[in-house]
Amino acid sequence: MTEEVCCDLLEQHLKVSAQVLQSDDWTFQQTKHTSKHVKRWLIENHQIRVLQWPVQNPDPNPIETLDDSEDSSAKEKSSKH
Repeated sequence: MTEEVCCDLLEQHLKVSAQVLQSDDWTFQQTKHTSKHVKRWLIENHQIRVLQWPVQNPDPNPIETLDDSEDSSAKEKSSKH
C-alpha cells in the first residue's frame, strides 16, 4: 500500500469512525504504515493523536542475546588460559 492510498483510506474511514465515537478524546493506534507522509497527514494536517510505539528491537528476546554474549566472553577467556 502506498502512502497516498493509506492517507486516502484514513480520510475516508478514520474521520467517519471518529464521528461515530462522538468524542474528541481518542488516540489512533497506527499499525503498519509509519512513513513520514502518513505521520504528517495524521498529526500536522488533522491533529490526530497517535499512540507512540516503543522502539523496535530486532531481537524479540534481548535476555537471550545477553546470555549468548556472556557465554562467548567466558569461552574466549577460558581459551586464552
